[in-house]
Amino acid sequence: MKRGKVNKNDAKSYHFEPSDVYEVTYIKAKHHEIGDKDYVSLPVAIMFINDGKIASTPEIEEAILKYGMSDLIKIKSKK
Repeated sequence: MKRGKVNKNDAKSYHFEPSDVYEVTYIKAKHHEIGDKDYVSLPVAIMFINDGKIASTPEIEEAILKYGMSDLIKIKSKK
C-alpha cells in the first residue's frame, strides 16, 4: 500500500536506528558521577550535548551527520 499524501508531521521527523547506542562520558551530572561512562541512544546523546552534560565524540558526530540531525545541536557561544 502506498501513502497517498504526506503527513504534515513527516517533514519534521528523523529516520535513525533506535537500537544503536553510543558510549558517553559525563562531564557534568546530577545523578551520575563526573567521568562515569554510559551508553545512550542518539536523541538522548544530542539532548545531553545541548545540556552540557557530555562532550560530543567522533562516533556521535558521524551519526548526527549520517541521519541529518545537525540542526538539533544548539551551539552555545562562550562569553
